[in-house]
Amino acid sequence: MKKDQKIKPLSSWEWDLTWSSLRYFCGRYSIASAMYPSDLVMNFGKRLSEEQKEQLSQEIQKQIEDSIRLQDNMWLTTDMENWSALRNYFDKSAWKQLECEGVDVEKTTILAFPCEYKDKDTMFTKWIPVDNYENSGSTKTRVNEDYIKQINQYEPK
Repeated sequence: MKKDQKIKPLSSWEWDLTWSSLRYFCGRYSIASAMYPSDLVMNFGKRLSEEQKEQLSQEIQKQIEDSIRLQDNMWLTTDMENWSALRNYFDKSAWKQLECEGVDVEKTTILAFPCEYKDKDTMFTKWIPVDNYENSGSTKTRVNEDYIKQINQYEPK
């Protein structure tokens, strides 16, 4: 029988590196900046405390607000999607329970969070399933909006 593995919290050094690297990459125009959110989720996502996630989420929110205020279309259209997903994944108050059903989809409930992105001059929102994102860091899998019948509050345990 396999023993339950405890998740080791970040050391002070790992937290300092995580915090400073997020502040460095968020808002830059580079492949590393676009990849950082998924790498962070896959490598440290489960090891971050709720307080650390909240701090990182707030830092990302500031960058998004600054980019919108400054009309930084390049960042908003190229990197914002990945950073928005990371921000909302870390902020459980953004999570919702989506009641879905469709012609080829049985009635099901999906725990998801919103992800904002800009395409040309329009802001859009898509829903990313939590379990998929925390295992991959990818924003490619989303809930088809045609199947969402109701959006309910999520009450974290």
